[in-house]
Amino acid sequence: MRAMLVFIAMILISPVLIAAPAFNDAQLCQAAISTNNGHSARAVKVLSSQEGIVEVSYLRPSDGKHFKFWCKIEPTEIRWKDEYIGRWSQNLRVYYKTLDEKTLEIRSVIVGEENYPDIKNFSLKDFK
Repeated sequence: MRAMLVFIAMILISPVLIAAPAFNDAQLCQAAISTNNGHSARAVKVLSSQEGIVEVSYLRPSDGKHFKFWCKIEPTEIRWKDEYIGRWSQNLRVYYKTLDEKTLEIRSVIVGEENYPDIKNFSLKDFK
């Protein structure tokens, strides 16, 4: 009986343990790439998502230039690379957290300039 009460108390105190994540890996990648490049999350198209890697693309409206990116989702960071550099970015880091079940915060930080992050919030409607 005591074990059951402890279990119930843990659930009441820590609802995050049982809540499903509101944002999936593809949406995290869309948010990261759109924050880094200054456009909407809807403009970033998901091409594939498998084995922890999300592939996305973006078509720049001003000149029609096509860009491809890959994201690897980690517990608090979104690692990314593009088709030109070909390696995971080490100079521009992207961190994320959910502020509540409906709001995602993305922090894009240039290494060495941690006091000046680019911060953008997203809701689920930003991906539809």
